[in-house]
Amino acid sequence: MGDCDIVVHPEDKERAHEVFLRLGFENKGQQGHEWIYYKNDLAFELHHRLLYNERGNTEASIAFCDQVWEYVKEKNGGWVLDRNFHYIFLLLHLHKHLIHMGIGFRQFMDLYAVASSVSLDWSWIDSQLEKMGLLEFSRRCTHLTECWFKGVEMTERDIHCFQQVLQNGVFGYHNESNRKNRKADILLLAKGPHWLTRLHNLLRSIFPTYEKIRYLEYCRALNGRPWLLPFFWVYRWIRAVRFRMFGKVKRVVDETLVSNQELEERRRELSFWDL
Repeated sequence: MGDCDIVVHPEDKERAHEVFLRLGFENKGQQGHEWIYYKNDLAFELHHRLLYNERGNTEASIAFCDQVWEYVKEKNGGWVLDRNFHYIFLLLHLHKHLIHMGIGFRQFMDLYAVASSVSLDWSWIDSQLEKMGLLEFSRRCTHLTECWFKGVEMTERDIHCFQQVLQNGVFGYHNESNRKNRKADILLLAKGPHWLTRLHNLLRSIFPTYEKIRYLEYCRALNGRPWLLPFFWVYRWIRAVRFRMFGKVKRVVDETLVSNQELEERRRELSFWDL
């Protein structure tokens, strides 16, 4: 199974952390923005936001998701999230996976399950998605769910998207094609010249930021001591040579470099999704 994501108010994150520990969960530290907990075969990720300032997320989509608490309503002694907001978030999460690592079949099942089980305010949903520049992408995803779950006949374009989704499996995990797409997306979404973005990404691979590596298993001594960062840069290089991690180093460097042909292929790929 996949993990379970929980979002809490920023000021409640430490309290939620203590609850997990009292329940016997092991804290595996922080990975990016989330805190990770394991117990037996259960995995939870604790968040304080639905969307972060990451590649592919727009200011409009982040601002929309930051309003989540305004759409949580009390019902029958509990709390529920407004279904219209929920649907939009599912679509934004699907979009994030497409840009970051690959888009899985389960995410379309989630969209269809919500859209077909409750009455939604499509006028409001479309108006919000239009502000984020994702209305056409939303309509594309809706059309694909109708092809797969209602029997609408697929075009060649639909079949191409279907094949891509199947290659990514249930969750949309990384594969070789997605790694190539990832490095192309970094350039396509960059605001500056491509050569400057290439140089910046290469330097970031060689000299990663404190936030990027401080929770890695072999960098735990760095956490809370940002002044040690230059020493850990050197340690990472020595470690790569000692354990002969040349293939991994090459892959990291390759991800910062992308040819113009790969960029054009990625542009074409995204056009299938109306992006």
